[in-house]
Amino acid sequence: MTTTPNSSTPARHGLALGLGALALVAGAAHVVYMRVMYDDAFISYRYATNLAHGWGLVFNPGERVEGYSNFLWTLLMSVVVLAGGRPEDAGPVLSATIALGTLALVMWFAGGRGGIGWLAGLLLAASSSWATWATGGLETALFGGLLTLGVIGLLRALETPTAAHGRWLHASAIGFGLACLTRPDGPLPAACAALVVCGLAARGRLRWSDVLRWGAIIALFALPHLAWRWSYYGRLVPNTYAVKPPGTTRLVFGLGYLGAAAHDL
Repeated sequence: MTTTPNSSTPARHGLALGLGALALVAGAAHVVYMRVMYDDAFISYRYATNLAHGWGLVFNPGERVEGYSNFLWTLLMSVVVLAGGRPEDAGPVLSATIALGTLALVMWFAGGRGGIGWLAGLLLAASSSWATWATGGLETALFGGLLTLGVIGLLRALETPTAAHGRWLHASAIGFGLACLTRPDGPLPAACAALVVCGLAARGRLRWSDVLRWGAIIALFALPHLAWRWSYYGRLVPNTYAVKPPGTTRLVFGLGYLGAAAHDL
């Protein structure tokens, strides 16, 4: 008895690739349609320009106040200035590129786990929030992409053999570590992931040595930055955090914000 090759498999693979490419095109079109520049971005651009000119990471030369809340993004924009570019031109393009890269990563991950990758990509590409924040000149797309890398790297580490999952754990730790440098709230999702990782280790699904290595990589990003912030600005959090109203008023505001977002999206 002879068997014939399953010709439908390459055809289905080609169809999936084509639909994935279509989702990327749709996402790019949505980003272009929703493009915007937020005025807050120019705060980071001024810090970046002063740093590139040798005046330090300050808004006004001689005054050390951390008025930005996106350290890594501001450093990237200073590189743009050093290269002779304008952050207001390069920032949105770089941010949109990162957002589309995140979209591709989501489709790859969903498809690799037996899901419909192009459908996952299409759902993300259809999000007005994702498309709007893909530009804007701020760090949102970078932060979202790094957190996505952190989560996907961790999941892939759990799904691959023990001998091969080390690189995925490293990728996860690098994603979360860079997210800690990107925004001051980066340690929060990293801490949530750490709780999950410790729970998995307690159940024997991860080795404690791997957990310690994963946490150490994140700490290598986060802790030196905190030490530098304290020595340079005299604070452990940006000034933008310090000036917010304290107490439960922010909790009520946050719940209202989440409710409005759920309604709009």
